[in-house]
Amino acid sequence: MSPNIKAIELMKPRNPRRRSIGSALPTSIEERWFGEWQLPRDLSPALRSWLLEPGLLTDRILNAAGCKPTLRVLSLHWGVLSAAQCARLHVEGARCFVREIELVTQAKRWVFAQTLVPESEGILHTWLAALGSRSLGEALESAQSVTRGPLEFCYLSPSHPLVVRALEGQAPNRRSLWARRRWIALIGQRLLVQEVFLPDHE
Repeated sequence: MSPNIKAIELMKPRNPRRRSIGSALPTSIEERWFGEWQLPRDLSPALRSWLLEPGLLTDRILNAAGCKPTLRVLSLHWGVLSAAQCARLHVEGARCFVREIELVTQAKRWVFAQTLVPESEGILHTWLAALGSRSLGEALESAQSVTRGPLEFCYLSPSHPLVVRALEGQAPNRRSLWARRRWIALIGQRLLVQEVFLPDHE
């Protein structure tokens, strides 16, 4: 099924961040994603707890901040998967639909999240674009036939493209940031979710 481009266009934020359609999505020769057993032993218990959070991050932020976070849709656009991302999603074609959001409260920007859907999984493009301000996690709670891959983690350098995107428009960042990702299969079709824990989080 071909993606419903008109529906996607209608769901775009009024001032979405503009992206280069032809450029590959965040990846780097220095990027190394690893499993829970490889997390540093000296990682603070608080940060470890956030990285390993099994439930909805919206609920976790609600408990930490005392108020429900706002989900801001930053961008809906087409991008290009890296070779590593294609391998993780078990696809050959590199083009994908991208949704970028952030979870914020009045005082903090907590999490930046990026969802990548391969072009071949056309039925998911419109569904993802139509979520609006609803979180992916909340939408998946009511979905059937959902399979989740294992969480992977990475300590991203300040210059990593995913960090740069997460902090676009903010003060210059000179700190590395922790991120996690996992693939999710919905009706047998895989998408990739990448979440960056922002400086305000600490």
